[in-house]
Amino acid sequence: MTEKTETKAEPLMLGADELEKLLLSCMWDILSHMRSVAMKTMTGDEAAEADDALARHLARTLMDENDACRIALPKKGAALVEMLQKQAPEKCDPAHLPKDADPNNPRAVLVGVCRAFLQDVYRLINALGQREDFTPELLKTETEALAAQWSNLFVGRTRSELN
Repeated sequence: MTEKTETKAEPLMLGADELEKLLLSCMWDILSHMRSVAMKTMTGDEAAEADDALARHLARTLMDENDACRIALPKKGAALVEMLQKQAPEKCDPAHLPKDADPNNPRAVLVGVCRAFLQDVYRLINALGQREDFTPELLKTETEALAAQWSNLFVGRTRSELN
């Protein structure tokens, strides 16, 4: 009789490029939720709950609490939150925090920041849906640009560093 051993997959190293892909994947998940609501296979409340779970999962990942990946970014966890509070205080607005969350808790602040990311995604999708010149290529271009913008924010790149 042989003993079965489970092999644990090596965690993904989450650098800037992988983060951008992760953010883009989150956007496609949100679009999928919206489609499910439109197709009536998911309620609006279920989609909102799924989107919020996405924000919490992204925050846990950036806190370096996701066993499936390791953060290879300049900052993670509390140091990332501190940098975001200095460089992009509007993204750390307490209005984005979960109810009854401690605004001094880095994890809660990061959940709020990830919710701000989702709000930017909703705004983008709604704006694109209003455009008469909408094409799948436009959606691809605009979502990639937003993912890059947020990835740069999480990596700590400023606009002047990008130009």
